[in-house]
Amino acid sequence: MRHSPFTFHDAVARASSAVVSLRTLSQRDDRGQQKIGLGSGVIFDARGYIVTNHHVIDGASEILVILADGRQAIAERIGEDPETDLAVLRIALPNVPYLDFDEAPEPRIGDVVLSIGNPYGVGLSVSMGIVSATDRALNTSSFEAFIQTDAAINPGSSGGALVNTEGQIVGITSAFFSAKSDGINFALPVDLVRFVTERIVRDGRVIRGWLGVSGGLLSPTLIERYDLVSTGGVQITQVYPNSPAEKAGLREGDIIVRVNGQAIGDLPKFIRWVSRLEPGEQLTLEVLRQNADGKREHLRLSVTLAVKP
Repeated sequence: MRHSPFTFHDAVARASSAVVSLRTLSQRDDRGQQKIGLGSGVIFDARGYIVTNHHVIDGASEILVILADGRQAIAERIGEDPETDLAVLRIALPNVPYLDFDEAPEPRIGDVVLSIGNPYGVGLSVSMGIVSATDRALNTSSFEAFIQTDAAINPGSSGGALVNTEGQIVGITSAFFSAKSDGINFALPVDLVRFVTERIVRDGRVIRGWLGVSGGLLSPTLIERYDLVSTGGVQITQVYPNSPAEKAGLREGDIIVRVNGQAIGDLPKFIRWVSRLEPGEQLTLEVLRQNADGKREHLRLSVTLAVKP
């Protein structure tokens, strides 16, 4: 039988061996019944580490992992990061297939991508779409940016792999974020997934650096007044008591334009950048401030990040 010349069979075959099915059991309720949950995950390390969505395993008392080759194991919980909807599990099985986070190039708008899930009791599920956007922030306070795609991400496939046409992983799908966006689907990009999983494997959780401010987007008027078209900036709207920012001398109304000599862009990019820094890291902030006479001051402030509460 002649096969269609237009196929992604090889890419799916390559990636799907590392996409696992998850079956979760929660604690018994007042009626003595247990809740069963379904989801997917991706093996990313030969030692049996699996990444999935936090909401897939949240509240579970037992997590059963079923590999594509039929093997099964009860997973150990390594750690979770609810803010990015990611969690890491581990299974004690030899010779597990896995996908390498460092293999794929960054996806581009217009690239064809495949969403691969493995819902328990359903089996392999594949959908196709394109990358509609990259670096998509869902709100200005979001820690992370997302890959937006029109490839369907069904609840049972949440925590599965978003791969390119070579079968290389570019993201972890999340029905949790997609459900908030009226049919638009999102995946957590592989650079974020790598950062979170490395921290969880190392520390059991993600310990983020904390500056201790709230910020706002710059208005067009301020951008023009302070000539910030090329650098961008973040206007401080609140400085938290006893925070690193307060100790460094930051004030409400200040505009941060550079960190360690680099332009910081807009508010979402600044938040994501700081959230990936370690507590104890020292930063030099270049700040614009309007003094009591209405004149503009250029300040350089040193700050040492603390552990995010």
